[in-house]
Amino acid sequence: MKHRSFLIASLLTIAAPASIAGAQAVARMSNTSSIPAATQSTRKGMYVGGALGYGSAGISCNGCTSDRENGLAGYFRIGGTINPHLRLGIESDGWAKTVQGVDEQIGFLTADAYLYPSVANNFWIKGGFGFAMSKESDATDELKAMGTGVAAGVGYDWNPGGGNFAIVPYASYHRQLSGNMKLNGEDTGVSPNTNVFQVGFGLGYRH
Repeated sequence: MKHRSFLIASLLTIAAPASIAGAQAVARMSNTSSIPAATQSTRKGMYVGGALGYGSAGISCNGCTSDRENGLAGYFRIGGTINPHLRLGIESDGWAKTVQGVDEQIGFLTADAYLYPSVANNFWIKGGFGFAMSKESDATDELKAMGTGVAAGVGYDWNPGGGNFAIVPYASYHRQLSGNMKLNGEDTGVSPNTNVFQVGFGLGYRH
């Protein structure tokens, strides 16, 4: 009997450390905080952002052409996160320049989808559709066209400190698809063919 008790005590002495070590290993495996942050998505909730950058605009019409003009461009966007791969929102983009006393402006208001191919990467691809406006005006006349437009772009949400703020390098292309030019409110019967390519850096905030 004494030998049996001694044997059981010896087995428990050997098994206890192994059991404790095994439990600790299971706890480490089940602890999600040990998973590298790069593999965890932090995209969720609402987001808002804005940017200023460089834009190259082409303003032309049926039967007329013009050289591309470089000017100030930017955007403002707001929306929500559907899942770690998809965000939906509204974006307003604009371009402006004054050339020899003529103010030139192009604007877009689109409903956009931002696709993130990888959960572990903040690179995104954008596509959108909505309204477009192009206008040229001076002290006496205004030539304006409103219609539909499309948007496409790429970018990256860089979070230096891993917080809610992001620096967003981006490139985008917008094109006006329809609309008749009106001179001082009178229809000219001419359709515009305007487009803007812009690049820059934006700031974003996510909730």
